[in-house]
Amino acid sequence: MDAVFGNPTGRGFDVPQIQTSPEQPHPQRPVAPSAERSVFVNLSIVVVAMLFIALVGIVWCYSWWRVPATPSALLVIEGNKDFEGTVITIDGSSLQSARREAVSPDASYICRFPLPAGEYSIRIERAGELLYENSLFKISDHQYALLPLAKLQEQRSRNK
Repeated sequence: MDAVFGNPTGRGFDVPQIQTSPEQPHPQRPVAPSAERSVFVNLSIVVVAMLFIALVGIVWCYSWWRVPATPSALLVIEGNKDFEGTVITIDGSSLQSARREAVSPDASYICRFPLPAGEYSIRIERAGELLYENSLFKISDHQYALLPLAKLQEQRSRNK
């Protein structure tokens, strides 16, 4: 192949023009892949897709099994000076172990329990005396529950 530079009209840019000679053979078309090769490629694509799906499933199951439930609700127990030293115990199947906290002036006589949604048992004791117990306390996602100790004491005194 010879490249000829120049423009016969004399205008514009010089553009190389490729001339072919008749004795040059035309390039051959690529040979189609064999049937065995296309089966191998298709099989490889299927295997890779199945491995991807299996790995995503394993990661999802592992995170579901190992990661504890995220606290999405808040239980607040509010007290005052009269309830200083009162012990509050929260237990439920969503918790790894029971949570226990004492009402103190350090936390402004407020106990906060961030919890995942579920059913819990609440036990409130002061100086060995049971003030309140509820074994079927339900809390939902994004719920805020306030339990004032003064009202619990009023209800308890009315029931006596």
